[in-house]
Amino acid sequence: MNVGEVSIGAFLEAVASERIVPAGGTAAAVAGATGAALCEMTCIHAEQATVERSPAEVELLAEAREELQRARVRLLQLGDADAEAIEALQSVLRGADTDSEETTTEQRRATGVPLTIAEACLSVLEAAEVAVELGAENASPDAVTGVLLAESALESALYIVRHNTADLENDSFAGTVRNRAAEIDTKADYAVECALADIDVAIRERR
Repeated sequence: MNVGEVSIGAFLEAVASERIVPAGGTAAAVAGATGAALCEMTCIHAEQATVERSPAEVELLAEAREELQRARVRLLQLGDADAEAIEALQSVLRGADTDSEETTTEQRRATGVPLTIAEACLSVLEAAEVAVELGAENASPDAVTGVLLAESALESALYIVRHNTADLENDSFAGTVRNRAAEIDTKADYAVECALADIDVAIRERR
């Protein structure tokens, strides 16, 4: 399945089925891509608005929009990659030696893809600060929704990573992956805090 080309309805039907894939990783990637698209839209509207901006702000909006576009496309590709990785892992597991403690290439890929999904979502969150800060006020709900979707997608992908490494305690690969997951999680918390800081202030001022 090419998640970038099928309809939303067809994708959800495939998820809600007896099929192994698409599953959590692909769904997280699609959610992250949706978050990127919302923040990208906010940047586009801000660029087209008849608001006088400094050259620095114009450059920030353009850079953020381009980064969000790259992340959106990348996340859809990763959604397909996750489905392929899970299918390959399931195929190997059906004929594998269950007593073997060796981490297979398929296990590494099934863990590495969701880690990469989380990294791509982090890129969305870091670029989203510009969308929220410089976007029009009436578009702020769209940008904030994008941030929250990307955050949820990132946390979901990291949960998959941790779940997939739970049985690999003595494997150096698992340790490296868990360390990277922790770094992404910390950076994501900071990015969300920065992106929503102005929104939180605005909400408090309205109360």
